[in-house]
Amino acid sequence: MGPASLLFKAIIVAIVLDALLLASFFFDGPTETVFQERDARVYELSPALARAHFGEIPFETWRRKPFDRRIVEEIALDAFEASGPEESARLLKFLRRQRTN
Repeated sequence: MGPASLLFKAIIVAIVLDALLLASFFFDGPTETVFQERDARVYELSPALARAHFGEIPFETWRRKPFDRRIVEEIALDAFEASGPEESARLLKFLRRQRTN
């Protein structure tokens, strides 16, 4: 009964692990709310970021908040990839300045 019991145990373990994997997909609520919060914050920060490039919005309003800071950096880096030479220089200056302030 040695090999048959080992095979039976392996099948049971596989079934249990499959059930746990499926349960993790169905009960994935907190991740969804995190994405909703992030999307709402991106929507709020996107228009303000253009003003931040020109120094109209002080760094202290978002720099000390890790959640906001990551969002601002992502938006600036996305804009940096798609911008021309003048805009790239301004965004690079903005990113350097926000790191030193």
